[in-house]
Amino acid sequence: MAITVYSVRDDEVAYFQQWQQAHPEEQVQLIKVDLTVETATLAAGSHSVILLQTKPVDVTIIQVLAQLQVANLIVRAVGVDNIDAKAITQFGMQLANVPSYSPRSVAEFTVLQLLQLLRQSFRFNIAFKKGDFRWTPFLGEELVGKTVGVIGTGRIGAAVIAILKGFDVHILAYSHHHNLAAQGVQYVDQLPELYRRCDVLTLHIPGNAENTRLIDGAAFQAMKPGMILLNMARGSVVDTQALLAAMDQHIILATYDNEAPYFGQDYSQRKIDDLYLRA
Repeated sequence: MAITVYSVRDDEVAYFQQWQQAHPEEQVQLIKVDLTVETATLAAGSHSVILLQTKPVDVTIIQVLAQLQVANLIVRAVGVDNIDAKAITQFGMQLANVPSYSPRSVAEFTVLQLLQLLRQSFRFNIAFKKGDFRWTPFLGEELVGKTVGVIGTGRIGAAVIAILKGFDVHILAYSHHHNLAAQGVQYVDQLPELYRRCDVLTLHIPGNAENTRLIDGAAFQAMKPGMILLNMARGSVVDTQALLAAMDQHIILATYDNEAPYFGQDYSQRKIDDLYLRA
């Protein structure tokens, strides 16, 4: 029995080797490149393929795997939106993924980024590295007293709200399910109301068809001037062109829609061809 693992990072090798030692009946093949039509043939003789990538896994790739009698495609991440689910069914394969990351870890990271934006830590750090130790003109703001809007109150959104309650902020939320209403969270029924009232807006919704480009040009125009927008969800939730156009009016920290070629790669010494990412 064999398993082929694609897109293996250096920090993952020890974990796979440890698992291999605990399961000697399985042979684990570690491959650093992504799964493509060309590299799919490397999985010959494997009953399962494990991958970690944002690049599409389309019908042509799945067909090759099926011809090699690979039965299982396993994503060691939460999202499977890059996988052609219809092709998985068509060729009788099984698709599995990680059910969820630690909601608390994403929530803590979200609040950390918010505090750094308010305190202008990023600008301070750049200035300090240049030997400029002045406090001005980068004066920080306090979070206390601000109105924070949370779009999506699932596991991650709920964890964000739990943390924010300790900062004495006013929390507004928008979600199809008012699951936190009993805990005192105030929901609004229309997104424009959220845009109009909030000083901070944080997104914690899935990157499905319903939410694609949810934050578009009209949304940015409806927002309070100077609003901080945090998108720790999928890049597809925000319209990239509208985001760039709004950056002179709002403070934005967001995931990027077309991250696939750059995700997990070191481009410090390489040219970034994507004009939006370079901007």
